[in-house]
Amino acid sequence: MNYKMKTRKLKKYSNKAMILIYGTLVMMLFIWIYILPNVSEAFKKTDIIDYGGIQVKDEITCYFVRSEIVYYANNSGQIQYFATEGDQLRKASKVLDISSEASSYLVDQRGMLSYYIDGQESYFKPETMRDLKKDAVNNLKIEVKNTIRDNAVIGEPIYKIVNSDSWYAITWIKKESIIKYQKGKAITLKLNKGSIIGSIEDIIKSDGDFMVILKFNHYNSEMAQIRKIKTEIITADYKGLIISNKSIRTIGDKTGVYIKDVSGNFVFKPIRIITSDGVYSLVESAFYYETSGDISQRVETVDIYDEVLKNGKPN
Repeated sequence: MNYKMKTRKLKKYSNKAMILIYGTLVMMLFIWIYILPNVSEAFKKTDIIDYGGIQVKDEITCYFVRSEIVYYANNSGQIQYFATEGDQLRKASKVLDISSEASSYLVDQRGMLSYYIDGQESYFKPETMRDLKKDAVNNLKIEVKNTIRDNAVIGEPIYKIVNSDSWYAITWIKKESIIKYQKGKAITLKLNKGSIIGSIEDIIKSDGDFMVILKFNHYNSEMAQIRKIKTEIITADYKGLIISNKSIRTIGDKTGVYIKDVSGNFVFKPIRIITSDGVYSLVESAFYYETSGDISQRVETVDIYDEVLKNGKPN
């Protein structure tokens, strides 16, 4: 075997070795970053109690209900606009002109200007919203259109004015979930550009489900543009100490967890659960009171940074 052949073979073996070493290093790095933390977490026997939050929420389809007046073109011609989408206008404010029209287009009432129209403005009215039926509403073909254009045709809708002081949304909730909803209770509704806080105006039994009417008193830039939305509603937002449900045990008539004391032993501490999402529970901190008849007794419970046993009882 000549010198050149030996050199080629050495290079070949050297390249293979480098590839093997590189692959091994990549695998070790992957194990170090992704696998070892999960393995160590799996063998970890305790959790540290910390503050957190639990939200009670539903996925819903809701329909917006507003007091709104649609204005129509009295003649055809080129449009000149003087106000933009979302403007809060006073009575008699000028919105636009149509070139062939002698009279100006003024608003008859104070409100928010919108150029988004769906033809359902007279159907979804606060005065008649309680009479709406789920099946009829769900079968509507709703198409929101932006009416801004260069030229108007007589009889076409050109803008609307919306009462932005108060507006509504309606949805239907199944009876097994209606316990989350109480009249007068504050809620948060998620929209495309953020969330808005409102309240539950009314709950009406309707065809086996419950119609829930939500009321809002805050201006929102989207509120005049959307008629129907699939979204998330938050009916409660609790803050406090969070414990995994896997740590919770019942001994006799007491519900509690095992926490590590200063000597390193696990002792049972009773807890009072405020709410749960099925995976975690929110509990009272430091102490709570149990009442039996006329006697009220203070009960010491878990606190922030306590070390709680994750699963089962201590050995």
